[in-house]
Amino acid sequence: HAEWDAKMRAQEALRQATAPHGTKICAVYTSLFLEDSFGPWFGLATKKGQWDVIHNPDARIPEHVRIGGDTVTVREAAKIFESFNPGHDIHINTIPLKPYKSQLTKGGEGNNEPSGFLRFLMGEGKLDLSDENTRDGGSQNDVVNPGGKLWKWRSVREYAQSVEGKPWPYRDFGHMSQQKVTPLPPYYAAKKAFFRLIKQASSIGSALSVTQDPNLTLESCLGKHGAYSMGIPPVDSRLVDLSDIELQSQFLDCATAMYTMRVGLPAHPDYPRFIADPQVRTKLDTTARELFERLQDLKLEILKRAPVTNPKHQLEVETAWI
Repeated sequence: HAEWDAKMRAQEALRQATAPHGTKICAVYTSLFLEDSFGPWFGLATKKGQWDVIHNPDARIPEHVRIGGDTVTVREAAKIFESFNPGHDIHINTIPLKPYKSQLTKGGEGNNEPSGFLRFLMGEGKLDLSDENTRDGGSQNDVVNPGGKLWKWRSVREYAQSVEGKPWPYRDFGHMSQQKVTPLPPYYAAKKAFFRLIKQASSIGSALSVTQDPNLTLESCLGKHGAYSMGIPPVDSRLVDLSDIELQSQFLDCATAMYTMRVGLPAHPDYPRFIADPQVRTKLDTTARELFERLQDLKLEILKRAPVTNPKHQLEVETAWI
């Protein structure tokens, strides 16, 4: 999946960058978190009484990769959930691996969410990193929780009991698990919404409404306070030609977008959670860089049209800016 590939590239780049300083990068891998796992985005539609499994319902699926408190198969998990929800049996429906994997990995609309990829990895048994699976040396629970003395690992049985065998929370998802587009777990849905905010912030020339500063003007943007808040060098507003309405509008739109990126998005309640996501961080960095470059171009254009009231001062400003 593209997101996982990006994480691997970022990880390798970080290792190369820190190696000369003697810093060791330790990657900790986790996989299926209980609260985000037993839902229709993985084909597990409990209320319908059917779990659709790719290829092999007996492939062992750990709660976490390499570190985890429990390792069960889908079939075992179904029995556990049934035991806490009497009278509601779960039918295991096996989906052929090859056509499912082929359809998903060829790309295209609706094939870009990790949940679909995780489904066939479960079926292939590639999420089995239990002690019995020696391919990757088993689990490393003792590395982070020696002897289980720091905390008690939560099991699938304990989770199933806490929700009375009714995950997510047993509401009717209709036929989501049969749709072409896999339904998104809450985190991915929230992340998509956050990406929309980034896109809105980066739409040069559009009406932006995300945490706009009512005092944001061309002069305040070019001045010391505004320039610093946007991460751009300040300019003496006396040198600016304020008669070009279109140029002003373009610059203000861009400056507002940058202000939103620097001030508005960090105020978002989920910002701390999302900024830890490499995909979100990459998107923010790319958008901010594009906005910064656009601001540079517009600001230089404004300076070119500035009245030459003090040629020496203007030359100093242009030189500093360039």
